[in-house]
Amino acid sequence: MEMIWIDGVTYMNYGDEWMAFSSDDDMIDPWGYAPDDMVTDDSQRIGTETVNGYRSVHYRATGMGLALAGELRQADYWVSTEYDVVVRGIVQWISTVGDESGEWNMQWDVTDINEPITITAPEGVDKPGLPDDVPLMPGASNVSSMMGFTNFEIDATAAEVTEFYMQALEDNGWTFESSMIETMHSFSKEGRSLTLMIDDESTPTTVTIMIGEG
Repeated sequence: MEMIWIDGVTYMNYGDEWMAFSSDDDMIDPWGYAPDDMVTDDSQRIGTETVNGYRSVHYRATGMGLALAGELRQADYWVSTEYDVVVRGIVQWISTVGDESGEWNMQWDVTDINEPITITAPEGVDKPGLPDDVPLMPGASNVSSMMGFTNFEIDATAAEVTEFYMQALEDNGWTFESSMIETMHSFSKEGRSLTLMIDDESTPTTVTIMIGEG
């Protein structure tokens, strides 16, 4: 898994596809780097080692109550003596679902502390939101985008969302095509298609806009 935060936008990749969504500053949680979150009173001190270029104390826990779906086997953490930051963590646990079980291993590393770094967005991934000719409804929140889909929440009724986009899309050159149901409408423009879907049974209302070719 790879995550990049830039100016309120989170880019996330699980290996095959990048997605982008808006994020608040408090989403950048230091979990995994603060020793108090990882090292408990029953952790065993193994020794002092250099990890990722930082002199660190190695701790091991076998009974820590982590929020993992299974039985914790072992957790090792290396805490920088200079910065008091976990620079490496390795967690091993066993997960059982029904008659099936599996062993899991997770490792993360901190390689640079207080060093200059240039963070760039992944190539070919648009920021969350909509193209210039599809306005975002005022008051929208929790905007996320992935593979041609944009989702957001809004404190408005389905009728209010429909009224806004009927006018806004017409003003931006889109042609209304049809309404399959009262909360699903289709539009077209210069070889592109747009589908507006509104879930007014949720609170707040959830809106999905899908834009594609043809």
